[in-house]
Amino acid sequence: MTRIAELTVRVHLDEEARPQRIEWSGTDAGFPGWRSCEAVNLTLWDAPGQRLCGLGLWAENTPLADMQAYLCQSLAQLADLGRRAICDEALAALIDDCRARLAAHVACRGAASG
Repeated sequence: MTRIAELTVRVHLDEEARPQRIEWSGTDAGFPGWRSCEAVNLTLWDAPGQRLCGLGLWAENTPLADMQAYLCQSLAQLADLGRRAICDEALAALIDDCRARLAAHVACRGAASG
């Protein structure tokens, strides 16, 4: 038997259409209702078009250090995806190296451990 899982993102915009607050919820989120977040990066692979379609949003008042940590941890997650989805350790190692260099550059929290 199959089931459908849903992920919903709500973006609160100001008068100039800039994100002020981002919230998300999901059927498998592990908590009820909505949870606030500072940034979201949704990427989808368009196989027929052979291109990445993406949406990157961040709340206007997100601290710089938070965005730096977000980017470092996003690279760690991408490396893990390379390991799990296509079993390409060499590709994952290249992404990990990029993450480590970015972490050293910005000295972001949580970047050293991935």
